[in-house]
Amino acid sequence: MEKLQWFERKFTFGLPKEMLPFYIERLAGTLARIEAKVKNVDEHVLSNRLDNKWSIKENIGHLAEVDEVANQRINQIIAGVSPLLPAVFEPKAYHEFPLKEVIGLFREARSKNIRRYQELKTSDLEKTSLHPRLKVLMSPVDLAWFDAEHDDHHLAGREALGVLEREVRDAVQRDRGLARARAALDEHDARLGARDQIELLLVDERRDLLQVLVGAQRG
Repeated sequence: MEKLQWFERKFTFGLPKEMLPFYIERLAGTLARIEAKVKNVDEHVLSNRLDNKWSIKENIGHLAEVDEVANQRINQIIAGVSPLLPAVFEPKAYHEFPLKEVIGLFREARSKNIRRYQELKTSDLEKTSLHPRLKVLMSPVDLAWFDAEHDDHHLAGREALGVLEREVRDAVQRDRGLARARAALDEHDARLGARDQIELLLVDERRDLLQVLVGAQRG
């Protein structure tokens, strides 16, 4: 199923401040959704990059980095910084990290973000700043919804953790199937080689026996 790419989406902000509790609930639920999708999945599968796309661990790590940017932007909106500073990411080799560590980074960043939203005053929710890419005014409420939508972008569709997990797992199984086939072929070749050696030994023994018989007849 095709999905609209993130940078092709159009957003209309100006959401009522009474919607913030619902967006906080969505943001808080992302961790449980991720943990459910990666439960009992092999680390190799979670680290694998399929078709040069981000691995599952890299998707999770990216969401943690987005939370850090969002936290900065909440503070910028409250401080009256407009336009907001451009998002600057410093991607790490998350695919090399243990899953527990990547999940921990996301949990920490998301918890910090949720606490920040919960600390905001009613008057803070009415403040706005210009989003540098979208060129529209954004309030903390809009930002919370924006980030919840971004979570869904990485949890639904072609790049979804669940879909990606299945595709990577299938690819790994194919690789393992090929490895087993190669091993079986190597074993077959080894058996053939051993049989050939035995046949050569039998030929040598037969030749030696013939020589003994010929010698005895001559004697």
